[in-house]
Amino acid sequence: MGGDWRKNSDNIKAMRLEVQQLHESLEKRKSIHVETTLAGHAKSQLNLIDKAHQNGYEVTFYM
Repeated sequence: MGGDWRKNSDNIKAMRLEVQQLHESLEKRKSIHVETTLAGHAKSQLNLIDKAHQNGYEVTFYM
């Protein structure tokens, strides 16, 4: 893929791609690991957690 971490537009593209890949992994019943601070786009992360629960995944938070 490639991109410049200093460019906001590249960061947004990368975030969208990450969320898309995570949802695809859930649909394919693949095991996933996500690290997040839940800052910024917490709603997207919470939607992902909700979808994981609906698909029978166990979700664990470490603080």
